[in-house]
Amino acid sequence: ILSTLQTTLSSSSSSCCPSTPDDIHTLVSSSYAATLNKSQSCCVSVDSTLNGYTARDLAAAGVADADLGLGCGNPLSFAALRAGETVVDLGSGAGIDCFIAAAAVSEGGLAIGV
Repeated sequence: ILSTLQTTLSSSSSSCCPSTPDDIHTLVSSSYAATLNKSQSCCVSVDSTLNGYTARDLAAAGVADADLGLGCGNPLSFAALRAGETVVDLGSGAGIDCFIAAAAVSEGGLAIGV
């Protein structure tokens, strides 16, 4: 994924991070395509703080294997979850968002990964 990021960014912009919707689309498309074409492993863990996760979020997930680094954002950063709520994560993959959401809704709440 990191090599895809470097290649994509060097060909699409001079900055360190995708800054336009087209750059982001190209990066995500290239990364998923490389995984599907088996030119990169889907099980490479990347620094999830690049997607906006904090160390506290990752500790709450408590499952390192759930962090495949294939996500393209952090939906929980703006979800404002509260204890007791039910959360459904569609397309949950390995489940990192689901694990973090489960910690956020705590006892009385429910996190469902599909």
